[in-house]
Amino acid sequence: MRLGWRDDVCAKCKKQMGPVRLLYPISHKDYTSDSVIAEQWNHLDWFIRNCYFLTVFGYSEPKKDVIARKRIVDSHMAEADPN
Repeated sequence: MRLGWRDDVCAKCKKQMGPVRLLYPISHKDYTSDSVIAEQWNHLDWFIRNCYFLTVFGYSEPKKDVIARKRIVDSHMAEADPN
């Protein structure tokens, strides 16, 4: 999967990149069915697990979005617990 700016040209396949889906504020979001969104969450998981310090400013997840909160907290706790 190649990511870049919309309307950029992929360096590998030379095709123009297009827009990606947005996750709208609904009660249950699916973070896995769209490959781009899933990959972005995988990147976030990796960075949270491998960072030395993590400071988050101005983010307040929607109260109903328990899946996102759990995933962020679990990634952080995975590094805190080496077992």
